[in-house]
Amino acid sequence: MPFEAHTSRARVAIQLGAALMFVAIGAAMVWNLGVPGGWLAIAGFGLWFVILLPGLFRLRLELRVDANGIWWRRWSDQTILWSAIRRMHVLDVENTRSITLYLADSAASPSMRRRAGFGDLAIKLNGTDRNFDELVAAVRRFAPPSLAF
Repeated sequence: MPFEAHTSRARVAIQLGAALMFVAIGAAMVWNLGVPGGWLAIAGFGLWFVILLPGLFRLRLELRVDANGIWWRRWSDQTILWSAIRRMHVLDVENTRSITLYLADSAASPSMRRRAGFGDLAIKLNGTDRNFDELVAAVRRFAPPSLAF
């Protein structure tokens, strides 16, 4: 049975609440304290809110891990075959964990992350109904031994 992660309405709602809170803090900085930097919070977290909002109404499959490879909606509509992955590892940056993939043909999938040493893509489960430990267990179950981490 494949591992699947779907959009979580509850987790999206929490992220939306956080975005609104930061917009409110930015507004207080501008209007109550006269701090012009608050406009950055209003714009940045307001944009984050707008980007997240459709997630409340669009519950769908976000990630699948199976014997063929990894399909991740945020990356592509194609499955990344296990044979297309050169190596992978777990990355923890400021309490945000991800599985980082280094693809065999990185030219076919350019990424700015490689320049920062984070591989070609970093798979995260933000806003889904599954947790990171479940994802790691699924990758360990389905990935070939040569990709073990």
